[in-house]
Amino acid sequence: MDIFNHNTFAFKEAKSAKSLLDAACKVLKRNITLLCISPISRETVVATLRAAKSINAPIIFAASLNQIDINGGYTGWTPKRFVEFVHQEAEAINFNGIVFFEVDHCGPWLKDEHIISHYDYQTALENVIRSIEGFIDAGFRILHIDTSLDRESPAGFANIDTAAKRTVELISFAEDVAKSRGIDIMEYEIGSDRWNMDKVEDFRKFLSLAVGMLKSRKIDVSKITFAVADVGTRVRPGNIMNTPLALKFVDTLKDYSIYLKIHSGDYLENLDELPRNGIGGINIGPMFAHIQYTTIKEVITSSGRESLLKIFKENIERNIISSDKLGRYFANSGEIEEYKVGLASRYIWSNNSIRDTVNLISREIGIDLFRKCIESIEYTVRRYLIQLNLENLVNIFKEFNTIYRS
Repeated sequence: MDIFNHNTFAFKEAKSAKSLLDAACKVLKRNITLLCISPISRETVVATLRAAKSINAPIIFAASLNQIDINGGYTGWTPKRFVEFVHQEAEAINFNGIVFFEVDHCGPWLKDEHIISHYDYQTALENVIRSIEGFIDAGFRILHIDTSLDRESPAGFANIDTAAKRTVELISFAEDVAKSRGIDIMEYEIGSDRWNMDKVEDFRKFLSLAVGMLKSRKIDVSKITFAVADVGTRVRPGNIMNTPLALKFVDTLKDYSIYLKIHSGDYLENLDELPRNGIGGINIGPMFAHIQYTTIKEVITSSGRESLLKIFKENIERNIISSDKLGRYFANSGEIEEYKVGLASRYIWSNNSIRDTVNLISREIGIDLFRKCIESIEYTVRRYLIQLNLENLVNIFKEFNTIYRS
């Protein structure tokens, strides 16, 4: 069964995320916010597909260059292998919904390797270009072009003019790649939450420059589906979006028919304010590693096997430290909150040592721990999908297209 249609599964009417947003928000008068899941582990992907199927909701998998790339990421997936994995898991549960594939934060110096290897701009750019080709060839049809970093500038960030120019150059390249492959459906996300994009004036200037240059190159600006800005969200418990600021960005984007995308939406407490205020998308992901870590720890604890819990925690912490991913979470005191260990664990869930340890403990206590992780993550994904007003949207959209086309 061929369930692929460019960037969606088995659903020919949903040609793009923007067409889905426009149909829901502008025609059906149903405000929605698309949920973009960072595929930090196999369990996260399986849980997401199960949650989407259970309530007939569309989903987007948004993968960073650190997670998935042509030479592999910390998940162990290349773009092609990741799409094949999603295909396989979708078939296993008879999934027949809507899935989009997106590259998240695709730009120079936005992969750890670029920084560790001290790449100059040209070398980092060449690596990104090769990655873009690989993602497009694998079936990714949404590219988040993020040119906010500039390791060659004193500030470490690109100024607005430079960022806009580099954004347009990468979109232009992606368009050429798509055209050479006969691909007519491509979408883009621009901007970033990682630099000085919490000021509406700067945001407006960046948009104006980028859109103007795209038009001068005869590139269809309606392909810009999302723009990102910093609305105060941070990956931590108690996360709150600055709604008044977000509304200013939403209003600015209306002039361009572009939807605001929120990043770092993990643990968000005012989630229902997103669809209510016309926000088109939200990215979440690291908290699923925390959920996975906590679920396993709690199940082992409830079994009363303290020795197994010690083995699990020591293996997790040893692998995180050896991967050099824990440093960013340490406070000045050297103490670290346990949820941050959970967040950092996203870098090692594909590690064979970790998976072997978890499977060994599963056999010892007679409980499939990875299955428990899927159930816990699925519960959270479903909650997000419902609060973002995506429940039953696939069926509604099918009915809409049947009526509209008849």
